[in-house]
Amino acid sequence: MWAIAYCYAEIGQFESIIKITPASISAGNDPLAVIAKLMVAQELECDRIMEIAKTLEKESYQKALLISVVYQYANHEKNSDKLRIKSNLRS
Repeated sequence: MWAIAYCYAEIGQFESIIKITPASISAGNDPLAVIAKLMVAQELECDRIMEIAKTLEKESYQKALLISVVYQYANHEKNSDKLRIKSNLRS
């Protein structure tokens, strides 16, 4: 299943990935973390991330996806320095 998900991610079809993963989400697996990682790797804009999150059925899934995106963004090697710089500027 994840091979298909990676193919969809390469062409930006995250809604299609979400359509094939509901059973995994219900089973307690964490495909949302994988989807978030793919979204960060594609460097999607915030508006696009929100649009994708809204396609999830439950609000709790939407929140979980957004939390995963923030976590992935913070831990992505390209972004970790940016986050530190921004937090230092606020101090």
